[in-house]
Amino acid sequence: MRRVIMTISLTIIVSSVMIAQVPIDLSKAREFQVIWKKAVSGRAGVPKVVISPCSVNGMSMLMVGSPGGGFSCYTEPRIDTQRVVEGWGNAYIPIDYDGIPPLEYLNDNGKIDSCRSTVFPFQLERSVDTIACWGGQYTFINFAFSADVDADGYQDLVCDIGGGGYTAQVIRGGPNAGKGCHRILTIPKPPGRNKRNSTKAFWKSASGVWRLLRNERDSNALSPWMMLYEVRIGRSFGAWRIDFVKTDSLYGDGMSLSDEPFGEAAVVVDTVARQDWLLMQRRIRVGNTVFPLERFDATNGRFTPTGEQVTGVEFYEPWVAGYSLGTSQPVIAFHASGVGRVFCYANDIAHPFARWNPQGALSPPIPGMIAINDQTGDGRPDLVAASGSTNGGVALYTLDSAFVTHTPSDEATQPETCRMEESRLILDANSHEDVTIEIISSDGRVVETIAGLKVTPGTNRFDLSATLHHLARGVYVLRARSVSMMQTLRFIR
Repeated sequence: MRRVIMTISLTIIVSSVMIAQVPIDLSKAREFQVIWKKAVSGRAGVPKVVISPCSVNGMSMLMVGSPGGGFSCYTEPRIDTQRVVEGWGNAYIPIDYDGIPPLEYLNDNGKIDSCRSTVFPFQLERSVDTIACWGGQYTFINFAFSADVDADGYQDLVCDIGGGGYTAQVIRGGPNAGKGCHRILTIPKPPGRNKRNSTKAFWKSASGVWRLLRNERDSNALSPWMMLYEVRIGRSFGAWRIDFVKTDSLYGDGMSLSDEPFGEAAVVVDTVARQDWLLMQRRIRVGNTVFPLERFDATNGRFTPTGEQVTGVEFYEPWVAGYSLGTSQPVIAFHASGVGRVFCYANDIAHPFARWNPQGALSPPIPGMIAINDQTGDGRPDLVAASGSTNGGVALYTLDSAFVTHTPSDEATQPETCRMEESRLILDANSHEDVTIEIISSDGRVVETIAGLKVTPGTNRFDLSATLHHLARGVYVLRARSVSMMQTLRFIR
């Protein structure tokens, strides 16, 4: 039996923090530049990255699903659109299924595959288990808030936040989680107001406890409440027990049963500073048509004002990027009015450090974006976005100020040919460029690098006999890359 603990009194916060609304300031926001784009057949899904597949370091795979088969490639040390991933049919999410390295992988159909080989190009043992028991349209995995929910020492995957009439569902990891549907732990919604209840966020706080943010309203009430709960998850007599302890609430002045003074919300957990930043749009006064984006400190389960309210924001489809972009502070991206997406440090939402728009490379809507390993050499991760339009696509972007923008086309900047004749590399180029040659072994390691080769428009010939002489017999991949092109070929030594 679930035991629900509800406090009776409401907590009223009295704060001396002065709050002033300020317009969002884009004066210091740098623009993401397009490195390349590639078309996919049909609407593209959310891009995903598998880091160190089958525990092989120095390897990463980018996967973008679509009805026409999608697109996948290897990304380290540089992304290679010609070197596709073979044998991995769907985008994969790593999960520790059995407690034995390497990790297993959950695909988009809910099937668990395991690594049968840890040697490139990897082989998978198909359908070790099927756990697609959550069903319906609510199958989104919330990476930012996935953690050890059931306290058994293994990472769990948090999915379906706010879907299906419950708080969230959890796919439990580890060897003791059972098989199939036994791995699904459903977090119910707390009892209380019974009209238009909606979960806004469910996350593991920097303080170590699970918290829940909900918009709640009685069936006959004109005004809703935004509620904060501490969610206590444990086992009692062999059964799961979920307790909800209300820690704070915000009152929202409403004018009718259909009026909604609260907008979207998101939480960014700063694991370094150990703080929870809660970002939420809300109308401050009845009749006001302005919904500023306000930042709260929710670390201790309270709506503690920070004094920051920002206007000129369309806070929908927020992306909690955390530290994935190589920043010293966690990042969140959201839409600004008439601008596209802006990227802010979670403790300063008024002054974005970057801005992004499709720049003709992608057609909205954009189902998602993800950070991948550094592609330009500036030491910072870069950004991949996908298009959910009928004519889908995937594009790579960078903030590297030294990167020289080129026409983002699938073919225009690629060399006409790249081939080997015995020990000579024949490269037909379109412009004057510096080219780096990388020779990659069959297990994915870069074994030789030749940097600073000068090419001119037309046919260029390079004698690689001195380099090839040191290689063991076998199959290799040669990759020629510059600022504006990437070309790959296979050869046998």
